[in-house]
Amino acid sequence: MAGLAATGTSAVGAGCGELGTTLGDGSESDPQVTCAVESVFPADTVKTALYEHGGLSQDVDVTFRVFDAYAGPVMSDFADELNRSSDAADLLVLRDSWLQRFHSTGSLTNLTERLPERVLTPIESECFWAASRSGRAQGTGDRYGIPLRVEMRVILYRRDLASAAGYDPAGANWGNEPLSWERWSHVVADTLANSGVKYGFTSPLGAYRSLVYGPFYEALSTWGGAYFGDPTTTLLGPAGERPVTVAEDAGIDAVRMLRRFLHGESFDGFGSFAGDVVPAAALDWNVDDVRETISRDEAVAHHIWTSALTDSGVKDVDVTADRFGVTPTPYGVRPQEGSYPRTDGTMSPLVSRQVIVNPNSERQSAITRVLQAMTSPGFQQRLLRTEGWLPPRKDVFDSAAASETLGGYAQTLRLVGEHALPAPYTPVWSDQIRPIATHVNAILARERSPRAGLESLAAELQRIEQNA
Repeated sequence: MAGLAATGTSAVGAGCGELGTTLGDGSESDPQVTCAVESVFPADTVKTALYEHGGLSQDVDVTFRVFDAYAGPVMSDFADELNRSSDAADLLVLRDSWLQRFHSTGSLTNLTERLPERVLTPIESECFWAASRSGRAQGTGDRYGIPLRVEMRVILYRRDLASAAGYDPAGANWGNEPLSWERWSHVVADTLANSGVKYGFTSPLGAYRSLVYGPFYEALSTWGGAYFGDPTTTLLGPAGERPVTVAEDAGIDAVRMLRRFLHGESFDGFGSFAGDVVPAAALDWNVDDVRETISRDEAVAHHIWTSALTDSGVKDVDVTADRFGVTPTPYGVRPQEGSYPRTDGTMSPLVSRQVIVNPNSERQSAITRVLQAMTSPGFQQRLLRTEGWLPPRKDVFDSAAASETLGGYAQTLRLVGEHALPAPYTPVWSDQIRPIATHVNAILARERSPRAGLESLAAELQRIEQNA
């Protein structure tokens, strides 16, 4: 396995500092790098940004091998690239959920062992924890991916309607000081009653993966709970060795709160929360349905992925206009009061695209130089401006590019990223999504009780874990 092995006389185990002197020395006779991407990837824009804003030397020739994201299983195409002995792509840009699957088959290069400190250090010190953690392998903690872009979840709300209902979002600093779920429920209820719009708070609560990655994950975490115990140690596995904790008290509080929001039900501890603020129709909704309600301007607020702020998925409505505002997901328990680290206060799921290195590539120096350009602030600022890609680097949110592209949302998104968690990816996660979606949706639809429904879900997740 060639990977990014050191050239010359340096041994692979000599340490990152010594490897850094060989991987980036520019001594290769063929400084060319091929990167495998999906067809939706803006290859020309990325290539220009690498040279003009990332500082990549023109003597490194970057080309892209594009796979049609709509024609077939791109993951299989990428697996073929990793297994090819010749003419294989050197780098691959893939979804963070795929990284763990490829790692489980031994298909990836260990970047902790193979990259110099000048590339690794910014990822650890400057990137959001969740983006950095998504590039690490389950169990070992070694790095196999470099974060390229991220997406998170926030609440988009009608600032003008909230103000008309007597609230002061700017004075209360809603953008940077998360509200409690109780307070938020009354904001929605009061604004809905005062405004006459169709819906209060829209959220994708249908039995789809969007429920698993979004509203339930957020409710569970902001009440101090987790799918699989301590996210800082067991989030990414190993599968079969991590506890299943979804049915603990925090999970029960999460679904009780959501049922209060949907149906106005009374549960101990939630009587002071406003009810009937989420439409019952949301029990059949996915992300696209929520975007449609934004396009029709039908609600007080929406729980959304940040792509709705930066791409064309929302039609006919300028969500950056002054009449809109963005606030982080509210909290159930305050910081330091959760059952596990990073599961209290506000929380957002974070998904990312990661860049991995083909272990069969022998273009060590050129690869290192490309990855260094991709992790630079200038490169990430350019892609934020041109493509709306949210950067994994925290400091980019303080830049002029962020102010120009995101306006007043920039600092809110930085705070959201700092409190984000990746999904609990393992090779069995894809088998666990459907049971979570169906069980939680049934609980929210009042077909199962909160405790019995979550205990049944926990048993099913445990069975899948044990068969990993």
